[in-house]
Amino acid sequence: MTLSALISACGFHLRSQQDWPANLHNLYVTGSNLAFTNQLKSQLKSLNVTLDKNSKNKLILTNYTDNQSSNTNINTNEPNLNSYQLSITATLYHNNKQVSANSFTASADSIQQSNSIRKLRPSNTTISLLQENLLQQIYFWIKSTEINQKQPA
Repeated sequence: MTLSALISACGFHLRSQQDWPANLHNLYVTGSNLAFTNQLKSQLKSLNVTLDKNSKNKLILTNYTDNQSSNTNINTNEPNLNSYQLSITATLYHNNKQVSANSFTASADSIQQSNSIRKLRPSNTTISLLQENLLQQIYFWIKSTEINQKQPA
């Protein structure tokens, strides 16, 4: 996970089918938060991943949280500050067996200014960062597993 944070901080982004592990080019994705799940599916499609309900590979998204706190400036002309903490947990399965010892947990934080007291939604950029963080964790875990399997015991 530390490697994922370091490389993503350096600007690593999954950009194409060649970046995504070949053994996950066929994937079933499901989650409790329909909007987030559909956006993640779109991002996977852009990597040429085939989304197939009958796939042996399943990515199950759980525990999506969207926490917002606001600093409301009622007596000033300053804009309100809204901070968001988004997080998601995902578990990867192959043939109905969990393939990693732990689930993958991604998070993204942002602060937005607004001139309104109403609850705002987190920006699309924050949601995209959350999705990319999750996919990078899965990608790096798979790549490190492949490397470890190739090394002699």
